[in-house]
Amino acid sequence: MRPAPTRLAAPRAPLAAVLMTLLALAVVPPVAQAQATAAATPASAAASAPADGVRPELFPVLAGAQDLLRQQQFSAALAKLKEADVLGAKSPYEAFVTERLRLAAASGAGDGAAAERAHDALIAGGRLPAADRAGLVQAVLSAYYRAQDHQRSIDWARRLRQEPSATPAQQSLAQQWLAQSLYLLKDYAGAAREMQAELKAGEAAGQAPGEERLRLLASAQAQLKDMAAYQATLERLVTLYPKKTYWADLVGRVASREGFADRLVLDALRLKAVVCGGLDETSDVMTLAEMAQQGGQSIEARRWIQQAYASGQFGNGPQAAAQAKLRDAVQRSAADDEAALKGKGPAVKEALAQASWGQSYIAAGQTERGLAMMEEALAKGSLKRPDEIRLRLGAAYAQAGQADKAVRTLQAVQGSDGSADLARLWLLHLKQPVAAR
Repeated sequence: MRPAPTRLAAPRAPLAAVLMTLLALAVVPPVAQAQATAAATPASAAASAPADGVRPELFPVLAGAQDLLRQQQFSAALAKLKEADVLGAKSPYEAFVTERLRLAAASGAGDGAAAERAHDALIAGGRLPAADRAGLVQAVLSAYYRAQDHQRSIDWARRLRQEPSATPAQQSLAQQWLAQSLYLLKDYAGAAREMQAELKAGEAAGQAPGEERLRLLASAQAQLKDMAAYQATLERLVTLYPKKTYWADLVGRVASREGFADRLVLDALRLKAVVCGGLDETSDVMTLAEMAQQGGQSIEARRWIQQAYASGQFGNGPQAAAQAKLRDAVQRSAADDEAALKGKGPAVKEALAQASWGQSYIAAGQTERGLAMMEEALAKGSLKRPDEIRLRLGAAYAQAGQADKAVRTLQAVQGSDGSADLARLWLLHLKQPVAAR
């Protein structure tokens, strides 16, 4: 059984990224000495408010809304601001403060229409500093995204991206939310195009692509059934974020592609065990042990079986009898191989047999002797499939901690049967810091 590929789900956009922007909008100034009285008419009350202050009767409402915003009670803050709307006509400054609070509340509550009206009122009021415009656009974008109005999210993401006052961080956020909204509208080609554009711009600026951005791109490519592009993105993920999930998917996808030789499934499972820190699927362990046994590597097969019994993977369930039968057969073969390895070892001259016994020496803990035998087998030049042995020698170097030799050997693997693909994955693994391997 070949290791099975999986499929990455698209990540969610980071809504928390706008919270500080919302709170920055919610600023109520101290009350100026207002001359309005409780007996003043609504029209005269607005006229009597200080130029940059709010009336005493309006201030508690605005301050209360601000407190609710700080507590992230956005809907309650919106309701509180409705009290301000019945206190008569507002001065330009009072209207400015009220709408800033309303925009922050509507954005947090996911009320896109209310956020957009507040935004438009602030622009029309003429008091908004040009440098603040990007924050307001971002707040409206957040509101529509929270409301799952993805078409309007797309519109406002493009608007934020084109806003002259937007910072690089806001530009990047706009691009990500644009791609996310396109994805949620099932425009996978558009989502992939926008995400590729952002990643390209980031890399040109010397920035490594973020994990969530790569996940979104990979998911869109999978939806488009562009498996070549999906695999390329997976390779970027395992290089930058070497998680078990990504590695398992990547190895499984390589092993399941058309033209991958059945005999190399053993090598794919060996690689998967290394990069994933073991094999979680009992079927994978069974396949690896069976193929190792059939390939003359009983000592290696015995190690995998012993580990499976120790971890509880073997010995339970409907396959327990088959597992026990395999264990008994492997133990007998492994004992015979260990006996053959004693002393001078097996007298073999044929290159393939020499390479196989070299692997057995490595499995038995005689690493240097085994590596030397595999090197000698390759040097003879008579192997029918030299890339297969070269792949296994490179993997053995890697596991022996001889990274330089491993890289040189793996880079020389050129086979079109899947051996070159597995060699490339080993090389990706070796690029990672030692602590991450």
